[in-house]
Amino acid sequence: MMTNEGLCSVIVPAYNAEAYIQEAIESVMRQDYDRWELIVVDDGSTDKTRERVESFSSGRIKFIQQANGGEAAARNTALEHANGEFLAFLDADDVYLPAHLKVAFDHLHANPEHGAVYTDGYYIDSQGNYLQTLSSNRRGPFKGDIFEEVVRASDVFGPPGSVVVRSNLVRENALRFDTDLIVGTDWDFLTRVSKLTKFGYVDEKTYLY
Repeated sequence: MMTNEGLCSVIVPAYNAEAYIQEAIESVMRQDYDRWELIVVDDGSTDKTRERVESFSSGRIKFIQQANGGEAAARNTALEHANGEFLAFLDADDVYLPAHLKVAFDHLHANPEHGAVYTDGYYIDSQGNYLQTLSSNRRGPFKGDIFEEVVRASDVFGPPGSVVVRSNLVRENALRFDTDLIVGTDWDFLTRVSKLTKFGYVDEKTYLY
């Protein structure tokens, strides 16, 4: 039985994601870091999202279906099923580069005072062509106690997929995504994380948005 030491729970909310979900899953399976589980929550899709996910035979992929409740509700369902020491976030139409989880784990392992870490990456188009870097549209980068910067605006991290968080922070503080918010649920969640802990930053491009 897999223990949670070093395990990274990758959370993927999916809604009508048949066009991209397989590529997202494949990017997790190609990680240089092998201690992961993948939790895909299908938030009431009406397309072939389920068939795309179930085409993978890995026992490390958990697939959960629920009635449509929005992205925050899907992420919260995934949190309830996450067993890892770390939590990583991946949107169904985004991609991890192979070093993403290892870069995050190595940093958090070497810096126990940091409860979370984020990286750089690229914006891509629907054909996968690299466009701007994520950092070109961010303030910072900021390290350490970054709450004041995060609460000012959502442009510290960009997409939440660039962030990996120690799960004990989420569990011990009962953190959840706010289902009452229409936009900015990720920003709100990470703002509350940043109030609790210091953040690290690794200047490597590991996420495609």
